[in-house]
Amino acid sequence: FPTRRSSDLIRQIKEGIKQEVAQIKEHIQDKQAQDSQHMDDLVRNIAVLKVDLEKARHDSLTDGLTGAMNRLAFDTSIRERVNRSAIVWKPFALLMMDVDNFKQVNDRYGHAVGDRVLLALVEMAKSLTRKDDFIARYGGEEFAIILPETSFRQAMKKAQLLCKSIAKTDYKIDGAEPDEKLCFTVSIGVSILHQADSVESVIHRADKAM
Repeated sequence: FPTRRSSDLIRQIKEGIKQEVAQIKEHIQDKQAQDSQHMDDLVRNIAVLKVDLEKARHDSLTDGLTGAMNRLAFDTSIRERVNRSAIVWKPFALLMMDVDNFKQVNDRYGHAVGDRVLLALVEMAKSLTRKDDFIARYGGEEFAIILPETSFRQAMKKAQLLCKSIAKTDYKIDGAEPDEKLCFTVSIGVSILHQADSVESVIHRADKAM
């Protein structure tokens, strides 16, 4: 039979083990809480990085002045569409659009007004096209609009609508005479993708038509 002294010793050992187990459990819980917090922080950081990455990607493909897609975005998009159509036929129409006598606008009113003309042009184009249509600044005062799954006749109607709507719109000029307004016109060339087309050929036809 165990003596009183040995019983006390066993009880002390048990208490010691209990304390150690409790400390281990507490340490594990603290570690789990820290890991959980660390994981939450990682998830939040990843989400922020994704937003930043998407914004950087969007900015790299967007024209800073007009908000339209830029030349890089256009070149990438039209090449992908032509390559895809070689596998699964999905024709599209292309409008090449240029502001008439744009140099005269800059010379007479200044480049700030010229910039606003380009911005107004893009806003008008966006209001008259579909969500899936692709509007890009091709260079300078020239723009390109890709109309997916659009016939030549439909594209011509869209081009005529753009020309008429832009020509009949007057814009107030800040700092000028109160009644002085600016209006401008555009020229648009239309082409539609043919099965034998390359990127260069479909652009060339629209550019030549313009």
